[in-house]
Amino acid sequence: MLSKVLALADTLLELMIFAYEVFRLRHLEKENVDVVVRFSEMERRVVYAKRYLSVGTLSNSLILIGVLISYVAMPAKQCNDQQALEMKSICSDC
Repeated sequence: MLSKVLALADTLLELMIFAYEVFRLRHLEKENVDVVVRFSEMERRVVYAKRYLSVGTLSNSLILIGVLISYVAMPAKQCNDQQALEMKSICSDC
């Protein structure tokens, strides 16, 4: 129950931050401050593709390495006589 309340609070907080950012952006546009750069789809791909590829590859690699390390570092569990061991830690009844 607590996790649902926290997820709802996080969603509402994100919505408020988004609304504030849109409000500030519109305010800056009214003052003729050129902070909004508009790209076409092809220009956006040229500008951001390498950075997104490198960040995505790095983050996915770190996640995979973390999963593999935790799988290898986790000690095997001992099951009862009439249970089968799955994935080194799950005992299921036969």
